[in-house]
Amino acid sequence: GLALGGLFIQRRIDRLPLPVRALAWLQIAMGLFALATLLAYGHTFDGMAWLMRTLPRTDRGYALFNLGSGAMAMAIMLPATFCAGTTLPLITFILLRRGCGEPSIGAVYAANTVGAIAAVFAAVHLGLPLLGLKGLLISGAALDLLLGILLWPRLLPALASVAAVALCVFFVHLDAHKMASGVYRHGRMLDRREQLVFHADGKTASVDVTGDPRDQLVIKTNGKTDATMTVTKENLFSADEATMILLAALPMSLSAQPRNVAVIGFGAGLTTHTLLANPALSRVDTVEIEPAMVRGAQVFRPFNERAFSDPRSRIVYDDAKTFFATQPDRYDLVISEPSNPWVSGVAGLFSDEFYELVRRHVAPGGVFAQWIQLYEIEPELVVSVLKALEANFSDYAVYASNDTDMIVVARNGGALPPLPDPEVLATPAMAAHLARAGVYNLQDIEIRHAGTRASWQGLLRSFDVPMNSDYRPVLDQGAVRARFLFSSAVGLLYFARTPLPMLEMISRTPRPGTHTSVNDTPYFTGGSRAATAMAWRDVFLVGALPPARASEAERGVIAWIRQCSGALPLQGLLDLAQQMIPELSPGELDAIWREIETTPCAARFTPRDRAWLAFLRACGERDGKATYASARVLLESETALRPASARYVLAAGMLGAIASADPASARALWEAHKTRLAGPDDLLLRALLASSQP
Repeated sequence: GLALGGLFIQRRIDRLPLPVRALAWLQIAMGLFALATLLAYGHTFDGMAWLMRTLPRTDRGYALFNLGSGAMAMAIMLPATFCAGTTLPLITFILLRRGCGEPSIGAVYAANTVGAIAAVFAAVHLGLPLLGLKGLLISGAALDLLLGILLWPRLLPALASVAAVALCVFFVHLDAHKMASGVYRHGRMLDRREQLVFHADGKTASVDVTGDPRDQLVIKTNGKTDATMTVTKENLFSADEATMILLAALPMSLSAQPRNVAVIGFGAGLTTHTLLANPALSRVDTVEIEPAMVRGAQVFRPFNERAFSDPRSRIVYDDAKTFFATQPDRYDLVISEPSNPWVSGVAGLFSDEFYELVRRHVAPGGVFAQWIQLYEIEPELVVSVLKALEANFSDYAVYASNDTDMIVVARNGGALPPLPDPEVLATPAMAAHLARAGVYNLQDIEIRHAGTRASWQGLLRSFDVPMNSDYRPVLDQGAVRARFLFSSAVGLLYFARTPLPMLEMISRTPRPGTHTSVNDTPYFTGGSRAATAMAWRDVFLVGALPPARASEAERGVIAWIRQCSGALPLQGLLDLAQQMIPELSPGELDAIWREIETTPCAARFTPRDRAWLAFLRACGERDGKATYASARVLLESETALRPASARYVLAAGMLGAIASADPASARALWEAHKTRLAGPDDLLLRALLASSQP
């Protein structure tokens, strides 16, 4: 708009009979166009909703989305900025014509630069907080109109300008429900029946709290949900609460007696509140760029009360990069919970440069925790973040907080403890928070353990993507596209745990307890898988009934054991083994295989049956060498395996070889049998293939 306005006036400026009058009319036009944006703004939400509902989720659709959203932005902003682009050449021309000489050019540009800086500062720090978005736009337009009237005083333009401002003040309203809708994500407007509990136009974003004050409330920035919380003790907790609680509890339990903590991002305040449940902490500094976010989060009290009233809590209003760059303090624990990377300006908080800056403020042996959303993002973008983390921290572990969010806990020097500290998790206040999130024991934590640096190293190598940095901003460039395409990286949470215990075999991570006792919980299917495995364990060992959702093939295994009729149903047994092996302890699995091998039916076992049982036993014992050897035997003797079964046996054999520090054998096994697979490689095979490379 500025460029087009300058080009337009440059071609006409010498023919203007009264340049001051032209400048006055352009100022008035600029003010009127600025007021018109208030009328047009509401319609852009409908336009964006139409785009999101109509366009296909493809690369072609994404190109059209960019064109459409850019066109809407231009329709709003171009008229006023076009007029603004004419003013600088006009003012310079007028001064030169009046004989002010060439110094007037420098004076005009200097005044324009100083005025722009002062106006932005005043708008951000005074206008938006005091007047809101509507009031600030009207004030800016009124200044343009006033300047135009002063330049060319005439009654009719003055009356028209006053009327236009008055009409906008009293009759034009920005629809807060539309502004809180986030139509650019799913193309849906906020339900008019949903209560708008809080709204504020902050310095960097509009903040809203919507929902039912007797059930769940949602805090949003620019329509994007940042946290959902249940505000009654009786009702079910939300998936976001599980993330915020574990984001505080996990890194504390993996850190050596933390005292000073920094949290990047306030959100709903629950992370800070949960941290302060630990009486051993001395200070928690929460860095939040938007003051309106903290004001909006007060709606969630008393469920985040400590964040506001605990004397150890300090809320700092600042950009995270500026905060760490301008103060010398070191922290035992730093937790980063920014919004999604596709939100403007957020991707820089997942970069190599930011992690290097933060690491300088993490004490030696201290811990850094990063929340990464796995919805609306692609696996390679997550890998680019992990590569940046890996470049700055000595060790890391990955945990799932729910089915779509992961928490990365990294250590500044040395290795992370193999298990969380149960004493930190067992303090009464902390235990109460964890119970609200469905976590009651160490096994409920372990079931969420999705990876370590050792077990994910192959996966990171398999993606030809650079680490995210300010100079190679792959995350910033790809995140919006991933959001539009509804991409997902949730598979990262499970490839190292199912259908094979890759995490345990490669990282040698211990299991807490020998008897599996995991609590099933909403929002996390890992708990459901463990519950299913425990149910099958009880079927084999104590004669319990099979789960209601058991398949015919799975029920056939139990019937075979009890009736000894026919041959061993290998396919059903393989299906059951893939459910039980990743979730149960080696001792429990050994008891199950013994139960099968000591039944009267065992007398009928063929050499083929015994080879399969030896393979399953080796997998259950996490014995790398035996797993590789038994898998190799099966792959060489079983020529008619289904592709899915061949994939499982091949992956198990490769995993066994890699876990035994024999990557060459893993590669040889792959080369010998890769043609038997159908379909694309999954994340597990990608990781194993990369780990088998020289």
